[in-house]
Amino acid sequence: MSWGKIYDTTWWGNTGESNGWGNVYPVSSYDAATQALLDQATTDGYTAASGSVLTALDNLIIALKADGIWTKVDILYVMATNGDVDFATYNLKDPTTFKLTNNGATFTSLEGFTGDGVNDYLNTGWQPSVDASQFTQNAASFGVYQRTNTAGDLDVMMSSNQTVANRRTIYADWNRVSNPDYKYCTGSSATSSDSNVSNVGLNFINRANSTQIAVYTDGTLFETISSTSTSSFSAVDTTILASNNNGAISRHSVNQCSMAFIGGDLSAEASDFYNAIQAYMTSLGKQV
Repeated sequence: MSWGKIYDTTWWGNTGESNGWGNVYPVSSYDAATQALLDQATTDGYTAASGSVLTALDNLIIALKADGIWTKVDILYVMATNGDVDFATYNLKDPTTFKLTNNGATFTSLEGFTGDGVNDYLNTGWQPSVDASQFTQNAASFGVYQRTNTAGDLDVMMSSNQTVANRRTIYADWNRVSNPDYKYCTGSSATSSDSNVSNVGLNFINRANSTQIAVYTDGTLFETISSTSTSSFSAVDTTILASNNNGAISRHSVNQCSMAFIGGDLSAEASDFYNAIQAYMTSLGKQV
């Protein structure tokens, strides 16, 4: 009798695996990471993505793995889903960790979470000083897929900013009206020239060395900014749709976020990353 796995097609017409004792089990047609997400949703009693949206999500994960992006990402949230509001808060890299805490943000099916500019935000629970792995001093990135673009002076899309010891680890301030944008990534203050420029789509900040950060928009390099890196990372939670400045939540956004991530240097994968995310959003009919 063979102890190896053999494949069978007798399990109610679906492909299955036999353990050699005549018991046939269904084989998941999804990537292992997708299946882990579905299993966790079942455990938690949440409504998972389904149908063509689930297929698109699985294709996204497969594409990110094929392009070498998956292993470079510490946390990844795909909030645009037809699953329920709780399913939209999972960290795809590991759905058992860093689940988003929603502090009032409005969830819209297939689109993501929207802030109110006053109180709403999302908390990842991820602290750069404790939880960073791929995200390092001179190889780091973070960003969002933003569906709406309402310019204002209170418009922070992602933040873990601790002024103590200059721990300006993560901070992206998009579309300010009366002042320049400010962007940080493991380093000192960096003033961006993209004030009042539409930042819908995939936007991320990337550091590939100790002297500069780069701004990528829809897979294309928008600008580089002089910024010296520091190894002193922020010790506060990273928030989305608002700033977390040493524990004080402020500068709330009114825009809509469909995806957010934190990881290592993705400069070489910028175009592939955008193509994968945009393909997913297009399959939902929600691309910008």
